[in-house]
Amino acid sequence: MLIAGGIGITPIRAMAHALRARGTRFALHYAARSARETAWAGEIARELGPRLSTYFAETGPRLDVEAVLRAAPADAVVYVCGPSRLIDAVHAAAARHGAAARVRCERFVPGRRDTDAPIAVELTRSSRRVDVRPDQTILEAVEEIGVTVPASCRNGTCGTCATKVLAGTPEHRDRALTAAERDRAGLMCICVSRAATPELALDL
Repeated sequence: MLIAGGIGITPIRAMAHALRARGTRFALHYAARSARETAWAGEIARELGPRLSTYFAETGPRLDVEAVLRAAPADAVVYVCGPSRLIDAVHAAAARHGAAARVRCERFVPGRRDTDAPIAVELTRSSRRVDVRPDQTILEAVEEIGVTVPASCRNGTCGTCATKVLAGTPEHRDRALTAAERDRAGLMCICVSRAATPELALDL
């Protein structure tokens, strides 16, 4: 079961192509604000035919996530990509229908905001200090001065760049860490998260 919202169709379309090539049964549910804002509308309709269902907020009907999950086969794996509101709705519906473990998602999470202020970060193991500009992430600033940090997704969904905070208060923006990892382990994902204090000290 493939579910896409807005620009989230980009990776979902590639998955549909792969599933079709393998002969795997699937259905794609694609929601957008309007038909004119639907990426590759004609191409996807020709490629997928009856396997595609589209939903437009302006003209209706809207995507009913609950109904889609209720109708899905009992062993269906659900792939969803799009706005956080859509992904959260899919996770919630899947949990109600016993399918929570079969949901796979990709989120587009902004690492920077217009209101971000510069912050200073002390890298204790490297004995370095770096100033993070409003237009860059902590990870980008650290890499800019030559300090290597394991990183993969760079959008706060994988947790690869999770780093221990030694001082200061992080502002968590990731979707990867649990509350225990944030609070008790003191970790933050430096690819998207910033600081609620002017300075941070990290175990880097």
